[in-house]
Amino acid sequence: MAISGQGCLRASRLGIVAMICGIVPPVLAQEERSLDVQLSGTATYDSNAARSGKAQAAARGLVQEEGEFRPSVSAALVLPFDQHGFFLDAQAGYEFHTRNKRLESERIAVAGGVRLHMAGCTIDPGVSYRRRLSDVEDDFSNTVGNVEEVTGASGTLRCKRAIGFSPVASASWTRSRNRLAVRRRSDLNSFTVSAGMAYAQPSIGRLSLFASLTDSRYPNRQFDTGARLVTDGIRNIAATVQLERRIGTKLQGSISAGYVIVDPDLASVRSFKGASYGADIRFMPGGRASFTLAAARTVEASNRLDVSYYRQDEVKLGMHYVVSPLIGADLRASWRSRHFAATPAITGLTPPQTDRNYAAGGGFSYAMNRRINVRLDADYQRRNAAIDLFDYDGLRVGLSVNYGM
Repeated sequence: MAISGQGCLRASRLGIVAMICGIVPPVLAQEERSLDVQLSGTATYDSNAARSGKAQAAARGLVQEEGEFRPSVSAALVLPFDQHGFFLDAQAGYEFHTRNKRLESERIAVAGGVRLHMAGCTIDPGVSYRRRLSDVEDDFSNTVGNVEEVTGASGTLRCKRAIGFSPVASASWTRSRNRLAVRRRSDLNSFTVSAGMAYAQPSIGRLSLFASLTDSRYPNRQFDTGARLVTDGIRNIAATVQLERRIGTKLQGSISAGYVIVDPDLASVRSFKGASYGADIRFMPGGRASFTLAAARTVEASNRLDVSYYRQDEVKLGMHYVVSPLIGADLRASWRSRHFAATPAITGLTPPQTDRNYAAGGGFSYAMNRRINVRLDADYQRRNAAIDLFDYDGLRVGLSVNYGM
């Protein structure tokens, strides 16, 4: 159970390519018919549901301490046809609050597409739709209760070979819209194309080199420069080299390094040039414990209020321990630093230039039987922002029950 989720539009992920959150087709090494349906419910105690200090919580009309309940149903469908496959992932739920009724909202996410195998290559066209309440943590205004909708489409081309060179290419489009009028100036359109080459060799893994171009626009955020109206937006250019190694029994994962250039349309928004990096590593030394490390620098255009883009550095550590065949334990910790490039102030309240987030937690899972799984989680989170008004900390303790049909 994460402390908070994040609806996002990636202008650069590990300096590679913009991805639509939620459009991640399942890995279909061999197309096999399957249908997985799950019912779940999570009851949570939250010591700071407002994700803010007392002063800002009061200004928003929120209380900090309360209980939450999130029932949901999810389904994952794979239908093969010939050597191809159709996939559909859907989730629907609702978030209930005992005190902060303004934070109640439905949560809907749907992603579907096909995987086509042609001439030794794989083509993955897909579409997605998401609807949910904007994260209170990332809303620096006194207005809460905004519902955001994100619609997207994407396509990827992969021509993997066991040994030798092969091309890679992708394209994605996203459209983010906000329900509250005050948030509509942060509506976002984004389009990305990426292309490159990959080299596979069993002794080293898969080495890829590719470049991407992202164009992001805020259609309802325009400024009069005197000569003409300029729409806020950025162009993101990135070049990346990535090494993936999925063989071996102890160490698996990928690492990447690259360079990112961000060119804003508004002269008052600072540009960015710098290195990007990424790591997603799993270490299994043997025995009952396994360890994970994830790290990334991303440059993102998002529908946060009056932000052109921000740079984020994040590191996550995790450990999973198998207590018994039915019981598992997890420990996790993370650190995140963000630098915001704000647009010219419209409301007089701009986000802090920087913030840092620290989180730690753990949990236990118990498989009662083949269908029912129970989890108990506890997570602590703290944010230190450049403006003290946005500092906060909070503890979440939750009990989840999942039933697989």
